[in-house]
Amino acid sequence: MSISKENNLYSKIPIKGFYTNQVYIVQPNDTLSYARKIMFKYNISRVVVSDNGKVVGILSLRDIALILTKLGSDYPESLSLITVKKVMKNKVITLPTEANAKEACEIMYHEKIGSVVILQDNELTGIFSKTDACKVFQQYPIESIKVRDVMSSRFANVNIFSSFNKIVEKFIEGFDIVIVEDNKNPVGVITLSKIATMDENEILKSKSSLIRGNEEFTKIKIGNVAERLMYKIDIAININEKLIKAVNLILSYNLPALPVIDINGEIVGTISKNDVVKIIAMN
Repeated sequence: MSISKENNLYSKIPIKGFYTNQVYIVQPNDTLSYARKIMFKYNISRVVVSDNGKVVGILSLRDIALILTKLGSDYPESLSLITVKKVMKNKVITLPTEANAKEACEIMYHEKIGSVVILQDNELTGIFSKTDACKVFQQYPIESIKVRDVMSSRFANVNIFSSFNKIVEKFIEGFDIVIVEDNKNPVGVITLSKIATMDENEILKSKSSLIRGNEEFTKIKIGNVAERLMYKIDIAININEKLIKAVNLILSYNLPALPVIDINGEIVGTISKNDVVKIIAMN
Protein backbone atom coordinates (compact mmCIF):
# COMPACT_ATOMS: atom_id res chain seq x y z
CA MET A 1 0.00 0.00 0.00
CA SER A 2 1.32 3.46 -0.86
CA ILE A 3 1.09 6.10 1.82
CA SER A 4 -1.01 9.04 0.72
CA LYS A 5 -0.11 12.62 1.60
CA GLU A 6 -2.33 14.15 4.26
CA ASN A 7 -2.39 17.70 2.86
CA ASN A 8 1.03 18.51 4.29
CA LEU A 9 -0.31 17.85 7.78
CA TYR A 10 3.00 18.03 9.62
CA SER A 11 4.17 21.20 7.90
CA LYS A 12 1.41 22.93 9.87
CA ILE A 13 2.55 21.62 13.26
CA PRO A 14 5.26 23.68 15.01
CA ILE A 15 7.98 21.87 16.91
CA LYS A 16 7.59 24.31 19.78
CA GLY A 17 5.95 22.42 22.59
CA PHE A 18 7.47 19.11 21.45
CA TYR A 19 11.23 19.62 21.53
CA THR A 20 13.18 19.09 24.75
CA ASN A 21 14.20 22.31 26.48
CA GLN A 22 16.60 20.63 28.92
CA VAL A 23 19.90 20.37 27.08
CA TYR A 24 23.09 19.05 28.65
CA ILE A 25 26.39 20.47 27.46
CA VAL A 26 29.97 19.18 27.46
CA GLN A 27 33.18 20.82 26.27
CA PRO A 28 35.39 19.58 23.41
CA ASN A 29 38.23 18.73 25.80
CA ASP A 30 36.03 16.79 28.23
CA THR A 31 36.61 13.04 28.21
CA LEU A 32 34.24 10.41 26.84
CA SER A 33 34.15 8.95 30.34
CA TYR A 34 32.78 12.23 31.70
CA ALA A 35 30.30 12.65 28.83
CA ARG A 36 29.01 9.11 29.31
CA LYS A 37 28.49 9.74 33.04
CA ILE A 38 26.41 12.82 32.20
CA MET A 39 24.25 10.82 29.80
CA PHE A 40 23.74 8.01 32.30
CA LYS A 41 23.01 10.41 35.17
CA TYR A 42 20.29 12.27 33.30
CA ASN A 43 19.04 9.30 31.25
CA ILE A 44 19.71 10.97 27.91
CA SER A 45 21.19 9.61 24.69
CA ARG A 46 23.13 12.66 23.49
CA VAL A 47 24.82 15.84 24.65
CA VAL A 48 25.58 19.08 22.85
CA VAL A 49 29.23 20.08 22.57
CA SER A 50 29.83 23.78 23.16
CA ASP A 51 33.01 25.83 22.91
CA ASN A 52 32.90 29.37 24.32
CA GLY A 53 29.13 29.42 24.01
CA LYS A 54 29.08 28.19 20.40
CA VAL A 55 27.60 24.82 19.45
CA VAL A 56 30.38 22.88 17.73
CA GLY A 57 29.19 19.27 17.85
CA ILE A 58 26.92 16.49 19.03
CA LEU A 59 27.99 13.39 20.95
CA SER A 60 25.68 10.40 21.35
CA LEU A 61 25.76 7.07 23.13
CA ARG A 62 25.99 5.49 19.68
CA ASP A 63 29.27 7.31 19.13
CA ILE A 64 30.62 6.07 22.46
CA ALA A 65 29.41 2.53 21.73
CA LEU A 66 31.44 2.42 18.53
CA ILE A 67 34.55 3.56 20.40
CA LEU A 68 34.06 0.88 23.06
CA THR A 69 34.30 -1.82 20.41
CA LYS A 70 37.70 -0.41 19.35
CA LEU A 71 39.33 0.28 22.72
CA GLY A 72 42.90 -0.95 22.91
CA SER A 73 43.21 -1.25 19.14
CA ASP A 74 42.16 1.87 17.23
CA TYR A 75 41.82 3.93 20.41
CA PRO A 76 43.49 4.13 23.87
CA GLU A 77 42.45 1.61 26.50
CA SER A 78 40.17 3.93 28.46
CA LEU A 79 37.35 6.37 27.72
CA SER A 80 39.07 8.69 30.20
CA LEU A 81 41.95 9.06 27.72
CA ILE A 82 39.78 10.06 24.75
CA THR A 83 38.43 13.58 24.38
CA VAL A 84 34.97 14.47 23.10
CA LYS A 85 36.37 16.42 20.15
CA LYS A 86 37.98 13.26 18.78
CA VAL A 87 34.62 11.50 18.45
CA MET A 88 31.83 14.08 18.27
CA LYS A 89 29.87 14.77 15.10
CA ASN A 90 31.09 18.15 13.86
CA LYS A 91 28.18 18.68 11.50
CA VAL A 92 25.46 20.25 13.63
CA ILE A 93 22.14 20.93 11.92
CA THR A 94 20.03 23.58 13.58
CA LEU A 95 16.49 24.88 13.24
CA PRO A 96 14.75 27.94 14.68
CA THR A 97 11.99 27.56 17.26
CA GLU A 98 9.46 28.50 14.56
CA ALA A 99 10.26 25.40 12.47
CA ASN A 100 7.62 22.73 11.85
CA ALA A 101 7.64 19.00 12.49
CA LYS A 102 7.92 18.11 8.81
CA GLU A 103 11.07 20.23 8.40
CA ALA A 104 12.71 18.63 11.43
CA CYS A 105 11.87 15.10 10.36
CA GLU A 106 12.92 15.66 6.75
CA ILE A 107 16.36 16.68 8.03
CA MET A 108 16.64 13.72 10.41
CA TYR A 109 15.47 11.26 7.77
CA HIS A 110 17.66 12.46 4.90
CA GLU A 111 20.74 13.16 7.03
CA LYS A 112 20.29 9.91 8.99
CA ILE A 113 20.64 11.66 12.34
CA GLY A 114 18.80 11.25 15.63
CA SER A 115 18.13 14.89 16.46
CA VAL A 116 18.34 18.52 15.39
CA VAL A 117 19.47 21.39 17.60
CA ILE A 118 16.96 24.20 18.19
CA LEU A 119 18.16 27.80 18.34
CA GLN A 120 16.40 31.02 19.30
CA ASP A 121 18.25 34.22 18.36
CA ASN A 122 21.32 32.02 17.80
CA GLU A 123 21.12 30.77 21.37
CA LEU A 124 20.79 27.06 22.18
CA THR A 125 17.26 26.43 23.42
CA GLY A 126 16.50 22.74 22.85
CA ILE A 127 16.79 19.48 20.91
CA PHE A 128 14.16 17.82 18.74
CA SER A 129 14.67 14.05 18.67
CA LYS A 130 13.09 10.92 17.22
CA THR A 131 11.21 10.50 20.49
CA ASP A 132 9.75 13.99 20.05
CA ALA A 133 8.71 13.03 16.51
CA CYS A 134 6.80 10.08 17.98
CA LYS A 135 5.04 12.47 20.36
CA VAL A 136 4.01 14.61 17.39
CA PHE A 137 2.52 11.56 15.64
CA GLN A 138 0.84 10.46 18.86
CA GLN A 139 -0.94 13.81 19.13
CA TYR A 140 -1.59 14.15 15.40
CA PRO A 141 -1.90 10.58 14.06
CA ILE A 142 -2.80 9.52 10.54
CA GLU A 143 -5.30 6.82 11.38
CA SER A 144 -5.20 5.19 7.95
CA ILE A 145 -1.54 4.16 8.20
CA LYS A 146 -0.97 0.56 9.26
CA VAL A 147 2.17 -1.03 10.66
CA ARG A 148 2.61 -3.05 7.48
CA ASP A 149 2.81 0.17 5.44
CA VAL A 150 5.95 1.49 7.16
CA MET A 151 7.71 -1.34 8.99
CA SER A 152 11.19 -2.51 8.09
CA SER A 153 11.18 -6.10 6.88
CA ARG A 154 14.99 -6.27 7.11
CA PHE A 155 15.95 -7.17 10.64
CA ALA A 156 18.58 -9.03 12.62
CA ASN A 157 17.97 -11.47 15.43
CA VAL A 158 20.15 -13.13 18.05
CA ASN A 159 19.62 -15.67 20.79
CA ILE A 160 19.20 -14.48 24.37
CA PHE A 161 22.57 -16.09 25.18
CA SER A 162 24.43 -14.47 22.27
CA SER A 163 27.90 -13.02 22.82
CA PHE A 164 29.09 -9.43 22.61
CA ASN A 165 30.91 -10.18 19.37
CA LYS A 166 27.81 -11.68 17.76
CA ILE A 167 25.75 -8.60 18.59
CA VAL A 168 28.41 -6.15 17.38
CA GLU A 169 28.65 -8.09 14.10
CA LYS A 170 24.97 -7.36 13.44
CA PHE A 171 25.51 -3.62 13.82
CA ILE A 172 28.60 -3.75 11.60
CA GLU A 173 26.42 -5.43 8.97
CA GLY A 174 24.27 -2.28 9.00
CA PHE A 175 21.33 -3.19 11.21
CA ASP A 176 19.98 -0.46 13.53
CA ILE A 177 17.88 -2.82 15.65
CA VAL A 178 18.62 -6.36 16.83
CA ILE A 179 15.75 -8.53 18.07
CA VAL A 180 16.56 -10.89 20.92
CA GLU A 181 14.75 -14.23 20.84
CA ASP A 182 14.24 -17.01 23.34
CA ASN A 183 12.92 -20.21 21.76
CA LYS A 184 11.97 -18.12 18.70
CA ASN A 185 9.88 -15.74 20.81
CA PRO A 186 10.87 -12.04 20.85
CA VAL A 187 11.91 -11.07 24.39
CA GLY A 188 13.92 -7.91 23.76
CA VAL A 189 15.50 -5.43 21.38
CA ILE A 190 19.03 -4.04 21.34
CA THR A 191 20.21 -0.78 19.83
CA LEU A 192 23.81 0.21 19.20
CA SER A 193 23.59 2.81 21.96
CA LYS A 194 23.09 0.03 24.53
CA ILE A 195 26.66 -1.13 23.83
CA ALA A 196 27.70 2.12 25.55
CA THR A 197 26.50 0.68 28.87
CA MET A 198 29.17 -2.04 28.78
CA ASP A 199 32.04 -1.84 31.26
CA GLU A 200 35.21 -0.91 29.39
CA ASN A 201 37.42 -3.06 31.63
CA GLU A 202 35.30 -6.12 30.89
CA ILE A 203 35.67 -5.45 27.16
CA LEU A 204 39.44 -5.00 27.37
CA LYS A 205 39.96 -8.14 29.44
CA SER A 206 38.03 -10.15 26.86
CA LYS A 207 39.90 -8.93 23.79
CA SER A 208 42.05 -11.36 21.83
CA SER A 209 43.96 -11.02 18.58
CA LEU A 210 43.33 -13.51 15.79
CA ILE A 211 45.06 -14.00 12.44
CA ARG A 212 43.03 -14.91 9.38
CA GLY A 213 45.21 -15.30 6.31
CA ASN A 214 47.57 -12.33 6.29
CA GLU A 215 45.22 -10.14 8.31
CA GLU A 216 45.15 -9.66 12.08
CA PHE A 217 41.91 -8.67 13.76
CA THR A 218 40.52 -8.33 17.26
CA LYS A 219 37.74 -10.40 18.77
CA ILE A 220 35.93 -9.69 22.03
CA LYS A 221 34.87 -12.84 23.82
CA ILE A 222 32.09 -12.02 26.26
CA GLY A 223 29.24 -14.51 26.41
CA ASN A 224 25.59 -14.18 27.43
CA VAL A 225 25.51 -10.44 26.73
CA ALA A 226 22.21 -10.16 24.85
CA GLU A 227 20.05 -10.56 27.94
CA ARG A 228 22.05 -7.88 29.76
CA LEU A 229 21.91 -5.32 26.98
CA MET A 230 18.39 -5.72 25.67
CA TYR A 231 15.35 -3.61 26.33
CA LYS A 232 13.07 -6.27 27.76
CA ILE A 233 9.73 -6.61 26.03
CA ASP A 234 6.75 -8.87 26.45
CA ILE A 235 4.80 -7.35 23.56
CA ALA A 236 4.90 -7.36 19.79
CA ILE A 237 2.71 -5.55 17.31
CA ASN A 238 0.62 -7.27 14.66
CA ILE A 239 1.39 -6.33 11.08
CA ASN A 240 -2.25 -5.29 10.51
CA GLU A 241 -2.52 -2.94 13.51
CA LYS A 242 -2.59 0.84 13.09
CA LEU A 243 0.71 2.65 13.35
CA ILE A 244 -0.63 4.82 16.15
CA LYS A 245 -0.98 1.74 18.36
CA ALA A 246 2.69 0.90 17.82
CA VAL A 247 3.71 4.49 18.58
CA ASN A 248 1.68 4.47 21.79
CA LEU A 249 3.44 1.27 22.90
CA ILE A 250 6.89 2.60 22.01
CA LEU A 251 6.32 5.76 24.04
CA SER A 252 4.53 4.05 26.94
CA TYR A 253 7.30 1.49 27.45
CA ASN A 254 10.15 3.80 26.40
CA LEU A 255 11.30 1.43 23.65
CA PRO A 256 13.35 2.20 20.54
CA ALA A 257 11.38 -0.32 18.46
CA LEU A 258 8.92 -3.19 18.49
CA PRO A 259 9.00 -6.58 16.77
CA VAL A 260 6.29 -6.97 14.14
CA ILE A 261 4.51 -10.32 13.87
CA ASP A 262 2.13 -11.81 11.32
CA ILE A 263 -1.13 -13.64 12.00
CA ASN A 264 0.84 -16.79 12.80
CA GLY A 265 2.96 -15.04 15.41
CA GLU A 266 6.09 -15.15 13.26
CA ILE A 267 8.45 -12.16 13.38
CA VAL A 268 8.34 -10.39 10.02
CA GLY A 269 10.01 -7.06 10.79
CA THR A 270 10.40 -4.14 13.16
CA ILE A 271 8.70 -0.81 13.66
CA SER A 272 10.93 1.88 15.11
CA LYS A 273 11.15 5.59 15.87
CA ASN A 274 13.02 5.94 12.58
CA ASP A 275 9.92 4.74 10.73
CA VAL A 276 7.81 7.40 12.45
CA VAL A 277 10.31 10.09 11.47
CA LYS A 278 10.01 8.92 7.85
CA ILE A 279 6.22 9.12 7.94
CA ILE A 280 6.23 12.68 9.26
CA ALA A 281 8.87 13.66 6.68
CA MET A 282 6.67 12.31 3.90
CA ASN A 283 3.38 13.91 4.98
